[in-house]
Amino acid sequence: MESSAEAKVDVKAKPSQIEEAKTANENAEPKVSSETESNAGKEKPSDPRIEEIKKSIEEERKKRFGIIDELKKLRKRLGFKKAEQSAILKLLESEKDEGKKIGYLLRLKEKLEFKIATEASTLNAEKELIRRINEVNEELDKAIKKKRLKRRAEMLSEDIEELNKQIEEKEKLVKESEKKLDELYDNLRGLMGKKKQKPKERRSPPKQQEISLADIAIIKDKTNKSGNNSNPGLSDDIESN
Repeated sequence: MESSAEAKVDVKAKPSQIEEAKTANENAEPKVSSETESNAGKEKPSDPRIEEIKKSIEEERKKRFGIIDELKKLRKRLGFKKAEQSAILKLLESEKDEGKKIGYLLRLKEKLEFKIATEASTLNAEKELIRRINEVNEELDKAIKKKRLKRRAEMLSEDIEELNKQIEEKEKLVKESEKKLDELYDNLRGLMGKKKQKPKERRSPPKQQEISLADIAIIKDKTNKSGNNSNPGLSDDIESN
């Protein structure tokens, strides 16, 4: 007969049966009381403030990323505007200013055309007038293109000023968000018993785009093409002349 902690084994049983009974007793799992199971299932409750701060951090990070995305787009637009303005100014500097205004050239052209139409002249004199009219047309075309470039440069200056204001506002919002995140992280570390960390260094904004000679050539080509349709809006270019 075995001890009371083990299962009873029949003395008359075969040796193989006795061995199986002993193995079953050895492999049997110890019983765990209901009280022990209940205590094992209980865990120390986490501080609800930690989860609340983590949620606030996630929301603030999403907000900050959204502002940064808008800021990148504004900086990109600003870079293109500055590059175009720089190209136009270089193009204007490279061209000679003959000092002839659009109004003067228009009046001269009308005078020559009126002379051909009303005055009798020799064939050579008429050819000379036609040649002179063609020269005036070329000068007039250049003057109109230059005036349009100047006007475009002025419009770009206004756009650049407005974009700089928007960028300044977005940068201010980013700094406010970063400050708030630093405070939230410090509070979280305090609740979790960790040391405070120094604020991270922020990256500087991208540099302004450089303008190349190829960009200047492209803008000049576009200006020349648009100048072919200069007559319909000629009255707008004559103002202040």
